[in-house]
Amino acid sequence: MDEEVNYDDEPQLMSLEDAENTFRHLRYWHHKLEQAKEHTKKEIEKAKRFEESQTAKINKKIAWHELGLQAYLKSTHQKSVDLINGKATICKSRTKAELKDETAFNEWLTQHDASARERFVSVKQITAPNLFEIKANYKETGEIPSGVDIWEPPDKLRVTLNETEVKSEKDINFI
Repeated sequence: MDEEVNYDDEPQLMSLEDAENTFRHLRYWHHKLEQAKEHTKKEIEKAKRFEESQTAKINKKIAWHELGLQAYLKSTHQKSVDLINGKATICKSRTKAELKDETAFNEWLTQHDASARERFVSVKQITAPNLFEIKANYKETGEIPSGVDIWEPPDKLRVTLNETEVKSEKDINFI
């Protein structure tokens, strides 16, 4: 369809035939544009599926190696290790508190004196339980108010890789 058209020249329509021919070209190029978009869309979807697949596989391997570092630190009773290729540190996690049942919590508050309301409820624009104080009280007394869930999340491992370029798999001693 492009053999008779030079797209570097100025377009010149001299007749109704030229106009009809231009419409045929426009229809053809719009169709080609849609084909290109559809093709690109399919390829992007395939690329995304490939990325998701590779990400899942690689994340599984990263988690395996990090689990190994964590097990090493626990077995040697160390909190961190700093080596040539990186540093691993076990970070102590904080106690978490979450309000699960506001009604049960409010009932629990009514069973305590007025100072409990001041301590365990922070007043903002909206009245909400003061989870910080509830956690502090839990640490002091072991008491968990009704409607509140308190838990210790597992410690986290922080891994920092040193800037060493890996040029190929030959540079890595696979386990």
